[in-house]
Amino acid sequence: MIPALVGLVLAAPLPSPVFVKTRDSDEWVRRSFRVQDRYPRVLLVDTSPSPSRTLRVAPIDLNARDGAPAGPARTYGVDRVLATLQEAADAARGGDLVAVAPGAYAGFVLDDKPDAGDLRYVHFKALGAPGAVTIDRAGPDPEWMVLFRSAHHAILEGFEIAGSNSPDRPAQGPRAGVMMDGDFGRSSRLSHHIALVRNFSHHHRKWGFHSTDTHTVLIEDSLFAFSKDEHSGYASDGSDDYVIRRNVFFGSRSGGLQCNIDPVSSFREVLKHPALRGFPKEEPTRAWALALLKRATELFGENNFPDGKGINFIIEDNVVNENGQGGGGSLNLAALQESLVQNNLIYGNFNHGIAQWDDANPYDAAYAVPGPSAPDAVKGP
Repeated sequence: MIPALVGLVLAAPLPSPVFVKTRDSDEWVRRSFRVQDRYPRVLLVDTSPSPSRTLRVAPIDLNARDGAPAGPARTYGVDRVLATLQEAADAARGGDLVAVAPGAYAGFVLDDKPDAGDLRYVHFKALGAPGAVTIDRAGPDPEWMVLFRSAHHAILEGFEIAGSNSPDRPAQGPRAGVMMDGDFGRSSRLSHHIALVRNFSHHHRKWGFHSTDTHTVLIEDSLFAFSKDEHSGYASDGSDDYVIRRNVFFGSRSGGLQCNIDPVSSFREVLKHPALRGFPKEEPTRAWALALLKRATELFGENNFPDGKGINFIIEDNVVNENGQGGGGSLNLAALQESLVQNNLIYGNFNHGIAQWDDANPYDAAYAVPGPSAPDAVKGP
């Protein structure tokens, strides 16, 4: 199995994703997320004794400022009624609408759907008024309430994702409300084209959302709050090409929004892959890091592995408030580069406002430590 996988990777790397380079987040969404305006199938999650057999649903417009739909509502017949979100996630195919009736549910894991893609997103949509659909406990994986595991082309819209932590009790429960993870060392993939839209994720042990090994992610019009130990939201190792806009990050112990792309953890994830089993042992040098990036690009293609770059983020129009009693930065940017951060309202936090640093990157340490004492002492890249 492993030799076959290695041979496949060596012979045929996946096509490299092309990131949309723009300062306009609407343009980025329009060009990066091609979402269908009708659904070939509708799955309904409903535990009531008499679930509806038809639903009237409008298509989603990811650029709408007030939640307005992209077009008129259509009436759909319900193809299947399921009792749990996990049953629906297992049954879903690319292009499906998974509509969820008001109620409280366990979470779910969505794995790779080979037939998902442009114009074939799997769309999980909460029905009813805001807060009518609550995910209040983990699904199959106890660490996460919602886990996108090597998944792609999926939308999560309108859910309350409620943890159970409070200031007067020890931390408990799943680590995060939403986790997006390519799990590259195991899967050879990044999770990508995921949209979190109009969700309220709160009172979790670590984070409202978390991500590793990802690219092309949209997080908008959501509230992430009251994380017990760490950050309201956390984009992490091996993640590129995000738009994070019009969200509220509120009341968490550490950062409001942390984007810590962490080259060290990214490279170590790459080294887990069987195709790199014989690569030289890690060294704290720029030459070693560049050699790894070169070899991984040859094997997997550019932007197709956790490269630790942290590029092409747009972070705008967010509100960050009352975070940081445990320290950190309200907007914490580690190893982020070639990105746009603008028009964010950061106030009333207990830590500092915006932090940007290299996360003690050992590969470039020789160029930075000790720092230059005069202009003519500057050296290196």
